[in-house]
Amino acid sequence: MTQYIGGVLQGGASAVTADETTTTTGTVNDHAMTTPSTVPITFLRFTNALGATLTGLAGGAANRIVVLVNTGANAVALNHEDAASTEANRFVFPGAVNQGFNTDAAAIFLYDGASSRWRMVGRTS
Repeated sequence: MTQYIGGVLQGGASAVTADETTTTTGTVNDHAMTTPSTVPITFLRFTNALGATLTGLAGGAANRIVVLVNTGANAVALNHEDAASTEANRFVFPGAVNQGFNTDAAAIFLYDGASSRWRMVGRTS
């Protein structure tokens, strides 16, 4: 049985959520999350002091969800279909437009197993 306790989904013996923080700066291809892809929901917090650009996110698995939150001092940019990342790790955005997230912005990504891409399904402004 899955329950919502203290702001975290709890699912019996196996974890369904994970919290992870990164201080990534500069351009990063295929950013590797430390949370295994068997954990379906990952909260990925960016606390970078300098700007960061992600061209892809490693660890995709069908229907995996990543909530990206920028609590750092500078923007985090995500590039659409950037060839610097492995195809299966790339982001795909509507209109083929790169996305930027300022401090305190957040976005939700779903890994589309059929197209092997990360799709943004929601974001703050």
